[in-house]
Amino acid sequence: MVELTETTIAVLVATGAVLALAIVAVRALRAHTRRRFDAMLGRVDDHLSSISDSLRDALDRSDEVKANTVREHELTWDGLTNAHQRHGYEAELEREVLRARTSQRPLSLIVLDVHDLAAPHEIEQVAADLAALLARVTRTSDKVVRSRDDELVVLLPETSAEAAWRFHGRLRIELAKSFENPAERLTVLTDVVEWRPDETSKSFDARARRAVGHEGAASRAQRFSG
Repeated sequence: MVELTETTIAVLVATGAVLALAIVAVRALRAHTRRRFDAMLGRVDDHLSSISDSLRDALDRSDEVKANTVREHELTWDGLTNAHQRHGYEAELEREVLRARTSQRPLSLIVLDVHDLAAPHEIEQVAADLAALLARVTRTSDKVVRSRDDELVVLLPETSAEAAWRFHGRLRIELAKSFENPAERLTVLTDVVEWRPDETSKSFDARARRAVGHEGAASRAQRFSG
């Protein structure tokens, strides 16, 4: 049997104390780690809940925007001509003016004004025929809007007056083809107006109205006889 000396006993006692302290430290560290882990999981859960709430809010807003868009479409869309009515025209014009001002790109429009219609009640069919023609010859970025009962406007984004006049020439050719033998007598006045950087959408629209009533537009009038 090994006889334990006082030194050996002291070493064993010290070792036991160290082991006991180590066990206590490990347990404390484990408890601390668990608390930190639980706290971290709690924060992650809160963060995920916040993301979920944000997504639900975004979806709700998206549904509201879609509903408002549908209502706006129903209020401003002319089903016969497949073009926006006056309120839709004003909104489209304001959007395009804002886009042109922001991008510093040109914006032009072409006005088509119907006059001398032999049978005024035929204006709806004439407007529909004009809108169908414009849908064939315009770009996807262009917008055809019905600003008044007897007037349609083609908004031409990123188009200078020079380019708009070239399109105007092609449009007159298409008008001549489409209304070569109209059911009723009518006159179509057309003119081109380019937006100026100092103009609002309202002043731009007012200038376009004056232009189509100017003698220059009258000299370019296309008259068709039934």
